[in-house]
Amino acid sequence: MIVTMTGKRGRPTAEEREERHQRVLGVISRVIVEEGYGALSFDRVAGEARVAKRTLYSDFECRAGMLRAAVRRQHAYLDAAPGSAEDVLAAAIAVATSLLREEAVAFQRAVISAAPLHPQMATEFYASGPRAAQLFLAERMPHETAGEREDAAETLLSLMFGEYYRRRLIGITPAPTPEEIRMRAERAVRLALDGQPVASGRRQLVDAG
Repeated sequence: MIVTMTGKRGRPTAEEREERHQRVLGVISRVIVEEGYGALSFDRVAGEARVAKRTLYSDFECRAGMLRAAVRRQHAYLDAAPGSAEDVLAAAIAVATSLLREEAVAFQRAVISAAPLHPQMATEFYASGPRAAQLFLAERMPHETAGEREDAAETLLSLMFGEYYRRRLIGITPAPTPEEIRMRAERAVRLALDGQPVASGRRQLVDAG
């Protein structure tokens, strides 16, 4: 008699875990964009992503944790080491490229819509997204003090997005091309630095205009 042995499946590989994680983040983002933050739950995500609820609790702990992870996914450039971008311009292009995508714009529309009912969600979004982007840029600014660097980064973000981003949010301006993003970032960096020399160890921005 032949006996067939079936054992338990081994631990998932790193590649399988990453695929599962991205699948979960995709579900989280879709639920928030299509139905709003109020529709987001561990039961919903576990069912649609085909993962155990205990896995979700291990990865995210709470609903706010799911939101933070989904926002972080839109800001992949944040995984770069401090000061690792070639210069301020490279960092600005990375930020603009991430935040002007259709997915990121749709996500922000959903957050704005839900903010009055979920103020803590809005706070989490701001800290994980816009504020994190500002600090990422501030790390690369050539100014002497931390306060000056943060102020310059805030100015740079305003110059890059401003009224243009408002038009993107209400859907009357299409997503920009890579060349349009670069041109917008170059102009914003020139204006934000306003002739400020780049500090030692950071490349001087070449005026492309």
